[in-house]
Amino acid sequence: MYEVSFYLSAKDDYTISNNITVQINGQTATTSSYFGHLLVCYTFPALTSVNTLSVTPKTAKVKYKKLKKKKQTVARAKVMNVSKAKGNVTYKLTGVKRGKSKKYKKYFKINATTGNVTIKKKLKKGTYKVTCVVKAAGDSNYKAGTKTVTFTIKVK
Repeated sequence: MYEVSFYLSAKDDYTISNNITVQINGQTATTSSYFGHLLVCYTFPALTSVNTLSVTPKTAKVKYKKLKKKKQTVARAKVMNVSKAKGNVTYKLTGVKRGKSKKYKKYFKINATTGNVTIKKKLKKGTYKVTCVVKAAGDSNYKAGTKTVTFTIKVK
């Protein structure tokens, strides 16, 4: 943030009213009387930059033999790299495809805070394309950012 301050003075034999409104960039500035002058102050809002969030997909392998017996959890680091995020990061599953079919979303869950992927048991062998939205909330210097990533899970 930054602030601008300046004084307004009246010509000789004139006075400046204390009820004056001063606008800067269409926003009202604060004013106060100061030894016969009018002090005008305005604080500009902080500038925010685009979030630097970067997400890169990976391929993870899951053994069918283990998946037949119980669900499996794959760490976020095994399915995607998330870096340069500004603010809290959240994850949301948006879709799963195997070939042209989209009916496999019910077998997958993504933990909203950790990004770990849980795969339900009895999922068939094959290659699954999992689409996820990664959001970085931003902070006082950076705006919120969103990236969509599609990573691969191979069940062998």
